[in-house]
Amino acid sequence: MIKMKMAAYKYIFLFILVFSSFCLADNVFTKEVNLSSKGFKEKRSIQNKRSAGTVLVLSGGGARGLAHIGVIKALEEENIPINMIVGTSIGSVIGGLYASGYSISEIELIFKGIDWDTIYRDQAQRTSMLMGQKGKDDRYLVTIRFEGLNPYIPSAFSPGQKVLNVLSEILLKAPYHPHDSFDDLKIKFRAVATDLISGRQIVLDHGNIAECIHGSMAVPLLFSPIEVDSFLLVDGGLRSNLPVNVAVNEGADFIIAVDITAQLRSKEEISVPWQIVDQATTIMADLSNKLQSQNADVVIRPDLHEFMNSNFTDVDTLIQIGYQTTIENIGIIRTKSKSAASDSLLFIISDSVNIICNEPEVLKKMINCDSIVNKKGKLITEDIIENDLNSIISTGYINSIAVLADSFNLVYNLSAFPRFSGLELKGISLFNPDTLISQLGLKNNDLFNYLVFNEWLEFVINQYRSAGYSLARIDTIITDGLGQFSVTLNEGIIDSILVEDNKKTLDYVILRDFNALSKNVFNWSPVQNAIDKAYATQLFDRVGVHIVQNDNKNFLKIKVKEKSSFLLRLGGKVDNDRKSQLYLEVGDENILGTGIKALGIGRIGMKDTYLGVDLRDDRIFTTFFTLILKGYTSRKINPYTIDNNIIGDYYEDRTGVSLRIGYQMQSLGQMSGEIRLENVNNFAEDETVKVDQNIELRTFAIRSVTDRRDKIDFTTKGIYTHWAWESGNQLLLNSQESYSKAYINIKGYQTWLNRHTLQFRVNVGLGDKSVPFSEYFRLGGLHDFFGLRENQYYGKQLFISSLGYRFCLPGNPGKSTMLFDDLFLGIRYDLGGLWNEPQLVFKRDDFFAGYGAYLAASTFLGPLYLAWGRTTRNDEMLYLSLGFSF
Repeated sequence: MIKMKMAAYKYIFLFILVFSSFCLADNVFTKEVNLSSKGFKEKRSIQNKRSAGTVLVLSGGGARGLAHIGVIKALEEENIPINMIVGTSIGSVIGGLYASGYSISEIELIFKGIDWDTIYRDQAQRTSMLMGQKGKDDRYLVTIRFEGLNPYIPSAFSPGQKVLNVLSEILLKAPYHPHDSFDDLKIKFRAVATDLISGRQIVLDHGNIAECIHGSMAVPLLFSPIEVDSFLLVDGGLRSNLPVNVAVNEGADFIIAVDITAQLRSKEEISVPWQIVDQATTIMADLSNKLQSQNADVVIRPDLHEFMNSNFTDVDTLIQIGYQTTIENIGIIRTKSKSAASDSLLFIISDSVNIICNEPEVLKKMINCDSIVNKKGKLITEDIIENDLNSIISTGYINSIAVLADSFNLVYNLSAFPRFSGLELKGISLFNPDTLISQLGLKNNDLFNYLVFNEWLEFVINQYRSAGYSLARIDTIITDGLGQFSVTLNEGIIDSILVEDNKKTLDYVILRDFNALSKNVFNWSPVQNAIDKAYATQLFDRVGVHIVQNDNKNFLKIKVKEKSSFLLRLGGKVDNDRKSQLYLEVGDENILGTGIKALGIGRIGMKDTYLGVDLRDDRIFTTFFTLILKGYTSRKINPYTIDNNIIGDYYEDRTGVSLRIGYQMQSLGQMSGEIRLENVNNFAEDETVKVDQNIELRTFAIRSVTDRRDKIDFTTKGIYTHWAWESGNQLLLNSQESYSKAYINIKGYQTWLNRHTLQFRVNVGLGDKSVPFSEYFRLGGLHDFFGLRENQYYGKQLFISSLGYRFCLPGNPGKSTMLFDDLFLGIRYDLGGLWNEPQLVFKRDDFFAGYGAYLAASTFLGPLYLAWGRTTRNDEMLYLSLGFSF
């Protein structure tokens, strides 16, 4: 019985062999390398072979997604092919970078170079701000914007400007750019997001790749949704955190899924809104991930339970865990990939195997010839032929292969490339063409290797990319068929600049810093600078750029998301010297879309009051001229001193208008001329205070201000200078008081090792004998001169020099907590003098010193100071201050 069964199996097996042989009679298996503007690319043509491909699916998971880098590194080392990458959230970021041609080591450096603690803070760079914008840099605590009469509630903590900038820069500098679709990248790529309107999963396969990836990782409440076409995109993990279904729909032959989904947070780890959203998303994604993973051939799950998805500090560890987990699964991947590839195999028995090549020397370089010929008399399957074709093509010398398979014979007919005979490089103006050609490494009559040629093309493009010329591309590659090549490069000139999505702001306001880029070779550095300047106007939540290539032309599209321009700002300050103050600002920051600001300003305090209206244009049309028109009334209460003793307070009321016209020195500073028409009334309620002045001033002033500080409070680097000359002119301006005075203020800061900051300051004021009391120079206060109240001393001439040291207490400088960012200890020594009458000769006794120390913190309510100071004249003061100064 057993023998009969064995005989039956034998006949069935022989029948299958004979049938397969007849089915494969006179079949031709081919593979060739085609030349296009992107270089040489393999083209396969095998009968009955499906459009196979290995698809890598990368899940979301925040910082844990760094393990994806290790996974790809292991697959690359083990020569596991990746034909497409599907990614969501952080998976789309890493997958997009790898698909765009970045190496694993480059991706690792990119992630280590990003400041993840500030990636959510969309503050405009002070270095991009004009002078008028720097003075109000985040001085208010609350900003409420209105759409009509309704308050506008932001959709998220961050509009995502910084994330978009980072993604745009990295992807524009990548070796590969998408043209028609993401299939144009080095590896086919799909970013997966969720449409907030319909709730559907959205597969992004074309368009602005930076914007698409941004949408795929836009975590609700943390980042604003991203508008792409008609979709409002948020994090893809909201719908499917492991989008295996996308790979299935793309026709994947073999799917490797990497699941790094976060574990549920503990109760203590759910304290802010976006942590609650993340917890809810993890719960919702759990069932979806289980269902999706069933459709994957292999699921890699690195053990990351100890790592939070918000902690990007353990880069090396996360990469290593992803790498090691993948290495442990390589055996399974190889086994299952072979099984998947064998679904529809046919096979033949071969009596003879021959290799024919038109270039005999090529066969000497092919070390695998013997293994191919030695198949004689063995079972030959379609997959074996496929592997042979890949092996032969991978040498780089073969242009095409035709494998003739009849019933019992195989013939490999190889056609090698013509020997190299020369190269011409056209369209180069930014580099030396001969220097670039020399890097090819091929001499006349050398065997041509298309892999070497492709590497050289990539080298040329990378030279441009690394220099910021992101649009450079190969336009044409022509060969005469005899080994002579002509390569024409398009360096990427911007032909036109367009603006989209601006509903109110006029085009010229946005284009002011972009216009200079037109008709020039695209370079990311000036483009980034223009983006930063447009964002610094505070008119937009987000400013991005997108390159559209059409009819061999480059169009730079600027896409903006406007802020509502009507707003109310509130702020305040409390200290034991000037007591409490409330700040208020209301108005329109974008009148008629011109960027002109009309604001009503109020500052109400126990010793300081100011009410005014400002009309300000930081840039008149497209020029760098600026105009500020003010109308105001104010009151200050200042100490009155006689013989260095405070005997009471006096009032200083001012009512007037001023017009300032200036010229912005880019973002460094401003030179201006100002006319001031003002009534000044100084008086005291206490009869012992002998102050009684009521004058009409008509003054003209010239000022020059430069500000290169990185921030106003707790400055770590930069220089600030203010030079001014002012005159009350009776002849031209009909001023009651005729006087002249000049003022110089210089401040400098330098920080070492992120903690130690040295600061210096020099103030000099010179006035003539006729300077009225209200225009005296004043001295004193926590930030001016230790040991004195604010404005305690006054005179017609002033000198102050200060030297200070500040230490950032142990912790992570710049890292935020719920209460404060940083804690500081500082000391300062002040040396100064005031003269009530102009002096040319100074005595030692004219000068006095102040010294003190402080403990300070950078809080969300503004700087907090607890300080003590004393002067050599025995003045002493304890300071307590919380809030921003204006």
